[in-house]
Amino acid sequence: DKVEERLDKQDEIIQGMGALSVKVTTVERDVSEIKGDVKELAGKPGKRWDSMINTIIGIIVGALLALAFSQIGM
Repeated sequence: DKVEERLDKQDEIIQGMGALSVKVTTVERDVSEIKGDVKELAGKPGKRWDSMINTIIGIIVGALLALAFSQIGM
């Protein structure tokens, strides 16, 4: 009887381990997806900043060209 009880307990543990393995796999997939989303979000402010700097440089260069052309009478 004791052997059967131990075997039943071992079967329960094995089934529990299988369920745990599935849950761990799901969590790993979710964490990987979240990490990708965080990297994407972290890159956006840098891209916005670069775009803003390029726009400001373009405005300054345009203003300098307009000033130069107005000085030479064009």
